Amino acid sequence: METETYYLELLDGFEFENLCKKIFSKLNYGMVENTGLGGADEGRDLIIHSNNGKIVVECKHHPNGAIGRPVVMKLHSAVISEGANKGIVVTSGKFSEEAIVYANRIHPSIELIDKHLLYDLAARAGIEIEASLGKGKVNTFPITSNVLLHHNLSEYINRHLISIPKKIQDVTTIQKRTTNLQPMYLVTYSIDATFTTNVGIVH
Repeated sequence: METETYYLELLDGFEFENLCKKIFSKLNYGMVENTGLGGADEGRDLIIHSNNGKIVVECKHHPNGAIGRPVVMKLHSAVISEGANKGIVVTSGKFSEEAIVYANRIHPSIELIDKHLLYDLAARAGIEIEASLGKGKVNTFPITSNVLLHHNLSEYINRHLISIPKKIQDVTTIQKRTTNLQPMYLVTYSIDATFTTNVGIVH
């Protein structure tokens, strides 16, 4: 499955909403639809038609902010008026302590998905989320045997590049390198001098 990458700092509110829709769809939550209400959504950005009934979703794109209790209360009212089984608030930021406490004691239930959980759900759906355009994914390979290292490295490159006429595995090699340390001494001196011998003066 090919991985898609989204940069949060480049997304506006509607694009974040569509990202959430794609994640829920790929994870088979059910048939996901946009409400199409724009700013007058009344706590309803997405409606998920799952096997267990409707789920109302509110998407809040606030990477540097905390979602408070009023947002959860608004969604809870929307869940009741919609006749849904539950609600979900998704944010690219975090939730306040008051919002978390309130969500844990109401019915129908409201699920809170913060930035960290969103990243996890996206990864399961084959979607990579980066907080900043300047921060890319870092791939590391642990020190291991040459055979296993060659296999892992060539397999990784092969998933991202097309090599013709030879395969990546045929052109990549791992060479063992050793380092020998030898003691060295540096002596600096000047040979610019004037002295006298039995045959004359030497410069």
